[in-house]
Amino acid sequence: MTIGDKTYGAGAEDGGDTEQGVAKGTTFQWHINSELNQNVDTYSQYELVDTLPYQNDWRTMTLNLTYQDASGALKTTSLLQMTANGMNTGAGTTYTTNQNGVNGITYNAATAPTVTALGDAMTADGIELSGSGSRYAVKDGKLDASQSVADGTIMLSVTENGRKQLATKMAELLASGAAKDGTWQLSWNLDVVANQGTQPGEMVNKVDLNYKTAFDQDTDSDTAKTFVKGAGTPTIHDTPTKGGGVLPYTAGVMGIGLTILGLLGLAHLLKKRRAED
Repeated sequence: MTIGDKTYGAGAEDGGDTEQGVAKGTTFQWHINSELNQNVDTYSQYELVDTLPYQNDWRTMTLNLTYQDASGALKTTSLLQMTANGMNTGAGTTYTTNQNGVNGITYNAATAPTVTALGDAMTADGIELSGSGSRYAVKDGKLDASQSVADGTIMLSVTENGRKQLATKMAELLASGAAKDGTWQLSWNLDVVANQGTQPGEMVNKVDLNYKTAFDQDTDSDTAKTFVKGAGTPTIHDTPTKGGGVLPYTAGVMGIGLTILGLLGLAHLLKKRRAED
């Protein structure tokens, strides 16, 4: 997780920020990294589902392909940027980029996130994005405990075309000698803000990786926590936004692994490796 100019929990099995925390109105990042194999184009499903704490609203997100070069240095190829549209914090706004609707969510152009290619490695149709925003009520400037709250959800599904484009890009990087094989990661970064439902306590973020191949299918899950240091002074506006959030995770397919890098109480790295026949 990144707060200001400091990143916590990266590369650590346990740890994170135990001192700084976040307050209402704080903008910060979650980083999600998911391991990939070069044959990702043969998979029939690859999706990440984030259960974002109701105290968080996403504004923008980016998707990158990261890998090591021959010397072991970390390199990044930018893929996509996603921007939230027409979402009111606390209203449970639903959204999808699928014009036919998906998972019971009807397409609405006013709330559909904007997806923009950041390079030539993946086109905007390489993913489908859907989910719902946070749901909560505020009374007299405080979270209304008499009303139910609901976490937000973000589902990022790599489409068949997207899986083919990723495999093609990895093959190009290998052929040119720019990349070291077996080091591929899909890096999903979410810019989020602690909204007006935030109160002192704990935020728990959960992510699931769902994948399916001709040989195997499974779901891997992980959680991470961060703490809220105080109610703070709201600096956000409860109006429809055109911004999104950045969140970090790591997921690996064949073998699949999933890691959420959080602030406080960073969950242990999940690494489940499976050999493909």
